[in-house]
Amino acid sequence: MIKRIIFCLFVFNAILFKSQAQFLDSAFGTAGIVSYTPNSTYGFIYDAGAINSQQKIIVSGSYTSPTNPYPYYTTNIVQRLNSNGTVDNTFNSVVMPPNNLYPSVPNFYFTNIFIQPNQKILLGDAMFRKIIRLNENGTYDYGFGNNGVIDGSVIYPFLNDRGLSAFGLRNIFVTNANKILVCLSALENQETKTVVLRLNENGTMDTTFGNNGVVIQDGFYGNLITQDDSKLVLISQDDSLVINKKRYSSEGLLDISYNNQPLVYTPLNGYSTNFVKAKGKDNNVYIYGISLSSVNLVNIITLIKINQNGEIETTFGTNGVVNESYYSNNNNYYVDNNISFPELLLDANNNIFVACTVSPTVTPVNYNHYIKKFTSNGTVDQSFGINGIVEVELNYSERIRAALITLDNKIMTFGNYQTPNKGIIAQILNNNTLLSIDNVAKKHFKIYPNPVADFLYIDNLKNNNSMAKIFDLNGRLILSISIKNNLIDIKELQTGSYLLKIGDDSQKFIKK
Repeated sequence: MIKRIIFCLFVFNAILFKSQAQFLDSAFGTAGIVSYTPNSTYGFIYDAGAINSQQKIIVSGSYTSPTNPYPYYTTNIVQRLNSNGTVDNTFNSVVMPPNNLYPSVPNFYFTNIFIQPNQKILLGDAMFRKIIRLNENGTYDYGFGNNGVIDGSVIYPFLNDRGLSAFGLRNIFVTNANKILVCLSALENQETKTVVLRLNENGTMDTTFGNNGVVIQDGFYGNLITQDDSKLVLISQDDSLVINKKRYSSEGLLDISYNNQPLVYTPLNGYSTNFVKAKGKDNNVYIYGISLSSVNLVNIITLIKINQNGEIETTFGTNGVVNESYYSNNNNYYVDNNISFPELLLDANNNIFVACTVSPTVTPVNYNHYIKKFTSNGTVDQSFGINGIVEVELNYSERIRAALITLDNKIMTFGNYQTPNKGIIAQILNNNTLLSIDNVAKKHFKIYPNPVADFLYIDNLKNNNSMAKIFDLNGRLILSISIKNNLIDIKELQTGSYLLKIGDDSQKFIKK
């Protein structure tokens, strides 16, 4: 049942930044920070966020009450915020009350949010026990699963019949054919595996995908990446720390044209690298790992770039690998190693951002939201923040749970801080001066009408029969199409905002 809840917006009259406040977006929230907590609650956390075609922010959060504290009796909420961080009261905020079966059923955390092209909202529980789909206005989509919900009654039998048991959701997204791909960690005969399954648009399991409905790969805590041609790259790491990489067709069949051998990578001397996240762009794959040493307590950022053939891209970093300290002038810091939360981001110009929780003093009370920026070739962008780093530091222990790149190439982080206990969202300025969605540096072609209903006309086109790519504002490729007679048929697109890219030039348009 859908309920509404009144949320209190706590505005900082005086936000206490110890440093780097100048790098926050003053147009967002109060001096770049939004802080929320529901009435009379305790321990509120923003678990995830996503941006829809109207540039509004869908957020999921969770909290407990002082009388029923963590880890049980967690209430989950879903809100929509305006682009400036204020609550959008036209959205039907969803409240999922705590499970009263304590302690047999643990809490839920919706750490995965995906906005479909039709603006419906997918939410996935961190332990893959529930998937929910909401309509754009926040009501449950009754055409999906059981009144908008797929839970263990569907998930567990499907996996158990295939000898699997899930223990973690890694990522979720929708294909151009409106199929839902889910990447999860699972056990098979007590061995850790990374599994991909596919749901039909209505939420039923698609048994035509892969082998009897699943793709199973050695290793765990993997990530699934979709390429421009709809092929799928799956990255995982096994118990011996070998990073596996394989590419599959859109139907889940192994692609033998790809180098499907494990990653041949030698860590720094005395270090081992734990895989954290992988992201894809332009058919390349970027891998973020945390390198740890048993003798040196200072963790290292490791970035690896894999090209479209499955080979390490040697022009990136040093022979395809970047090893970089979190702080170049500090050998006494601590990085939160919970691999569920660090994030790897790519902006419109292929700049790379590592976002995670770091304490520059090895003290949990000094945890900060930490973002470090690398250029597309793997060097630290020293012009970003201070020596390539921006930290969000308020009163006490700021922790990241998720991060994303906004439509105008800013960085948004989600999480919480303590004393008092509140959820926070920070919007951080990017020093990017090149292509962005709202400020396109190159405008060699013109488009009209805009907004457009059926046909988009193009002037000043270099080649009358060029190919065009249309992306949604989350960077997903929606359509590849030939331009004929200087026009593109976009009648089949859903209403919303899109980015049209022709060659190296891009422009934003609105489909009405």
